[in-house]
Amino acid sequence: MSEPKADETKVDETKPRETKPKKMVSRNVALALGIICIVLIALIAIFTVTGISAQNSYNNLQNQNKQLQTWLTENVSQNENLQNQNSQLQTWLNGNITSLQSQINNLTSIVNLVNSTVWLNDQTTSQPHGSTTAWLESANYAGYVSIFVLSSTTNNTYARVLYSVDGVNYDNTLSVGASGIAYFPVLPSSSITVEVGNNNAVLGATETITITYYY
Repeated sequence: MSEPKADETKVDETKPRETKPKKMVSRNVALALGIICIVLIALIAIFTVTGISAQNSYNNLQNQNKQLQTWLTENVSQNENLQNQNSQLQTWLNGNITSLQSQINNLTSIVNLVNSTVWLNDQTTSQPHGSTTAWLESANYAGYVSIFVLSSTTNNTYARVLYSVDGVNYDNTLSVGASGIAYFPVLPSSSITVEVGNNNAVLGATETITITYYY
C-alpha cells in the first residue's frame, strides 16, 4: 500500500457536523408575523373607526345642509311675503296720501271760497205784481250766494236770501233793477230760501236768473 501524501488534508469523519439554529429563526419569524398581524389589525381598526367617524361627519353635514336649505327656503318665502306686504302697504300709503292731499286741496279751496255750485242756471221765471219766486237750497260750508238777474221786465226787481242758524234768523234783501247781481253771505244751513221778486203795484215781472253758491 502507498502512503498518503504529506500535503493531503485528512478529514476526520468521526467529528460531528455543526447544526444551524432553525428553531430560533422560526420563532423570530413567527414573532415578527404576529407583530405585523397585530399592527395590521390595529390599522384596520383605526381605519374602520376613522371611516365610521368620517361617515357620521358626512351624514351630519348632509343633515345640516338639509336644515340650512329648509331654513333658506322658509326665509326666502317669508321675504317674498314681506315684499308683497310692503308693496301692498306702499300702495295703501300712496292711496291715502293721494286721498289726504285731495282733502287738503279741497279744504284749502273751501277756506279760500274757490269752490262753487250752480243752483240755478239762466232760468226764466215770472210772478204777479208785488210777488216773488222762491227756491229752497242748502249749504254745507260758510260762503256766499250770488244772484245774477240777467234781465228783468221791471226796474223794481230785488233779490232776497233767508235762513236760520242756531235759532238766529237771517233775512237780507238787495235791489238789482232791470239787471244786476247781488251777493249774500251764508252760514252752513240745511234750509236756505232764495227769492227773486218785484215791487210793482200793478204789473207783474219776468226775470232770467242765475244763482251760484261759492264756498
